[in-house]
Amino acid sequence: MPQRDPDGPLHFAIDHCFPIKGQGTVITGTVLSGSLAIGQEIEFPELKTTRKVKSMQMFKQPVKHIAQGDRAGVCVTQLDAKALERGIACTPGYMHFISTAVVNVRQIRFFKATCKTDKKFHFTVGHTTVMGTATFFGPPKIETDEVPTAEAKAAAAVALARTPLLLKFDKEKIYEWQEELDVERAEQWAILHLEAPVACSLPCAGIGSHLDSEKENTCRLAFHGMMVQSLTQEETETLKIFKRRSKEGQVDRLDLVVRVGRLYLVVQVGHHDLDNCHRPNSRQSIKTLETSDRVAAMRHSDKSNLIQLVIRLTCNCIRSK
Repeated sequence: MPQRDPDGPLHFAIDHCFPIKGQGTVITGTVLSGSLAIGQEIEFPELKTTRKVKSMQMFKQPVKHIAQGDRAGVCVTQLDAKALERGIACTPGYMHFISTAVVNVRQIRFFKATCKTDKKFHFTVGHTTVMGTATFFGPPKIETDEVPTAEAKAAAAVALARTPLLLKFDKEKIYEWQEELDVERAEQWAILHLEAPVACSLPCAGIGSHLDSEKENTCRLAFHGMMVQSLTQEETETLKIFKRRSKEGQVDRLDLVVRVGRLYLVVQVGHHDLDNCHRPNSRQSIKTLETSDRVAAMRHSDKSNLIQLVIRLTCNCIRSK
């Protein structure tokens, strides 16, 4: 059994709120952290107001003090019950509103679709659910040709399920942008952009889901994670996240420097020559662009023999590579 810790700031999760005539407004919920006593002031972040505790009850019995893990009803005065149904009560100044954060994320294995970057989803923190988008990234992936067996995949899935989420983010490390979440990777992060700020204290657990999915009898909870750090726009732009890019094309020309004795010749090879390099006597496709003065002063027959030699050396070099 986990040990209850009465120290630290109060975090009271409210699940119901109703008025009692002649007494005030009663909020019911669970103490997630810290403790609370009669006469103590508590803050309602969503309402941006502070109220003093008038009385408390646990299972219809009056109490003067509650702590982490206790479920209780707390009576306060001058609070509009219609303005609050579910929410948070806390020590004044403990909760902060966050709209952009770094989240250590992991895809829920029962979610069969893909979690793609920049796709809209619902993100839930406590009793609050808002729309948002996420940019996924992680440490650079090392490519390998090894194909794991079914037993190895099963063992890796069990080990991943037992690995706790990270609570610290190193913004000095270099990360790789991901188009989607990888079910088999342990360390994956997301930059979370929420359409409306949520009140929470970091680190804070959250769940991303696709509640608007039209498929029936399917898991709509996409991923879970731990919000570890809030970000400003400037801090987001300074993160070291790179994206792999590649282009394919055809070699149009290749300049080779060939040494023959004490002479150096620059030879230009076109892409047609690369296809026909098995024919070393094809002088029409390989031309000498630059030669030394000594080569230029050669007789025509000697120069022709030298060019033939350069052609053979060049084509042999291309074939060997």
